Amino acid sequence: MFCKPAIRSSKLFVAFIIVLVSSCKTAQKTNESVSIELDKAIDTDKTLLWQVSGHHLNSPSYLFGSIHVISGEDFSIGNNVLKKLNQSQRLVIEMDLDNVNSIAVAKASILPDNKTVKDYLNDEDYLTLETFFAESLGTPLSLFKTAYARLKPFFLQQMIYVRYLGNNTSSYEVELMDLMKDHNGEIVGLETLEEQLSFIDKMSSLEDQYQSLIKAIHEDDEQKKFLDTLIQTYQAKDIQKLYEMTVSQEDFKDITNTLLDQRNINWIPKIDSLMQKGTSFIAVGAGHLGGPTGLISLLRKEGYNVEPISMD
Repeated sequence: MFCKPAIRSSKLFVAFIIVLVSSCKTAQKTNESVSIELDKAIDTDKTLLWQVSGHHLNSPSYLFGSIHVISGEDFSIGNNVLKKLNQSQRLVIEMDLDNVNSIAVAKASILPDNKTVKDYLNDEDYLTLETFFAESLGTPLSLFKTAYARLKPFFLQQMIYVRYLGNNTSSYEVELMDLMKDHNGEIVGLETLEEQLSFIDKMSSLEDQYQSLIKAIHEDDEQKKFLDTLIQTYQAKDIQKLYEMTVSQEDFKDITNTLLDQRNINWIPKIDSLMQKGTSFIAVGAGHLGGPTGLISLLRKEGYNVEPISMD
């Protein structure tokens, strides 16, 4: 067991959008292997699409950095991204989409021991939360007291995040899954949704998460600016800056091992096995790609050639 550090910065919840996912589909049949010519590497690291070859692979695979939920106006997929997806036998994403237990997930979202938000906040902070949901999200008071007040802070934070994006949102994972389904490709998850939710519980106590939620409300304008900058950085395809934005937060440094490093390490054997079976299109949060313990670096240490290629 390891120490559970406090999450004190509201920006941390925003950072989660580039490393956690919340969507689901069903698996499909696998395409037959085909011969694929390697793309020529481009002379910049500012791309979200990377080609993985060598190390006894019979065909290349592809690594794509996603942002899990984004405004529909900001959503776009390059032509070469679509081409590489169509050439792939399988789409590999973060969540194990075959075994999503909706009942278990629902239980995981609810506070333990019939507790409510009032058990974790003082009267002033509770009123701040209740008022914010009523005035900013249009949540009826009765609904907040009977339902929302029983949710863990991470789920409440996601509602706030969606508010920033507006009513028209898109998900790269959902779009990629739909496209893969169209040509009967296989869809594989690297971990279960329950496992993803467990990372949140491991990072800090519920008390600390609620305090971070209250701070997020007080820093509403600042959090919106941070999110805007993050999305602009994603659109600039600067995975190194995305990584730096994530881990440079003072409070995030303590949980980097839980949220990024250890998950990346856990994924490498699974990714290796899937690529050995045939061309795979691996789409994970862009925050997992950059840095010394990012997937690009880890795959290179395994002996793979990992090269930046054009998205268009």
